[in-house]
Amino acid sequence: MSRTGRALLAEVQERVTTEAVIGAVTGSLTAPRTVLLDHYDTAGQNAHLAFEGVPARLCRPMLCSPHPVMGQALSG
Repeated sequence: MSRTGRALLAEVQERVTTEAVIGAVTGSLTAPRTVLLDHYDTAGQNAHLAFEGVPARLCRPMLCSPHPVMGQALSG
């Protein structure tokens, strides 16, 4: 408590990020309904993430932007 008798509150925001690969999209790329992403979790296992509705629409900029290798033949 502070000297005035009021509690001091601090808001702490945390952001966790990861890299993911787009596995599938339902709807269109400009208006996705569902987006399935794959990523590796902290144990190194492949994990799936699915987003519907508003979160899927938030993925739209990633889906519509050109990828550096788009249109190129890939060899494995």
